[in-house]
Amino acid sequence: MKRRHANQYSQSDFRGLYLMLGIMAAGLIIKTIYDPIELHRPIVGQVEAKQPVQSIVEPQTIEEKVKATFGKDGDKAWKMITECENKSVDPKAVHHNSNGTWDAGLMQINQVHGYSMEWLFDVDNNLKAAKKIYDRQGFRPWSCSYIIGIKPFYVK
Repeated sequence: MKRRHANQYSQSDFRGLYLMLGIMAAGLIIKTIYDPIELHRPIVGQVEAKQPVQSIVEPQTIEEKVKATFGKDGDKAWKMITECENKSVDPKAVHHNSNGTWDAGLMQINQVHGYSMEWLFDVDNNLKAAKKIYDRQGFRPWSCSYIIGIKPFYVK
């Protein structure tokens, strides 16, 4: 039996590389299919409303909804909104970022989370999305939280 040099397979054997790429592709497919944020992405354009729905919500009502949604961290969420993210407490606020993305609605949810801007304009939808993001990452996705001194949940 012929002995082989230790590095003989390093240039011509791509089985490990193909295996790694296959695992990465499978993980991406699984994440795309089963990501909880994706499961709740609104389907835009399938149903047309006969009349536009005007939602007028008083700031006091919004504050109550924010505090009810975030529970013990409701005061922090409200402070983050009123002092930095959305000082006017405008449910239809839009901010265009320097990287080409936008933030929309009351809690200024970034488009990378997969929601449509129109869906995020509804206060209840926006708070549902914000709570899901918060449950995963704390206040970390909102850069404003650092500015006003709210520590993310993972910082002790």
